[in-house]
Amino acid sequence: MLRRYARARAEQVLALELATDGLHRLYAPGMAWLAPLRQLP
Repeated sequence: MLRRYARARAEQVLALELATDGLHRLYAPGMAWLAPLRQLP
């Protein structure tokens, strides 16, 4: 029972890390692309 919970917990953490990593990879280029637009009046 505990082992099953530990595995589910590890998978949850891994999924969260993959999701945040993917978001950062999309977020960084997006911010770089939006930066010049913010300079406009």
